[in-house]
Amino acid sequence: MCSGTERLLYVDVDRGHAIEGFTISKVYYTVGVCECEAACDDLPDCVAFVDNKKPNSGAPACSLKSSSSTLHEASDVTAKDVYSSRITRRRR
Repeated sequence: MCSGTERLLYVDVDRGHAIEGFTISKVYYTVGVCECEAACDDLPDCVAFVDNKKPNSGAPACSLKSSSSTLHEASDVTAKDVYSSRITRRRR
């Protein structure tokens, strides 16, 4: 799904942070967070995603979010990162 030529549009990364609530979808990824970016880009209401790098079980996953208003430091700062975009996303 992800190629080496894709450029990440989600330039704002809050390492060690999470967003409470506002989940509109969940994406389990195998290649990388570029899969989450593509999924978020396809949803008009998606403004950010949380990369859950250390899930309790199963594959790493991202929670796609419709708001980032509840951004906060994660209880395990090595487990989560928030990716958001302040630039206009290109539509395919």
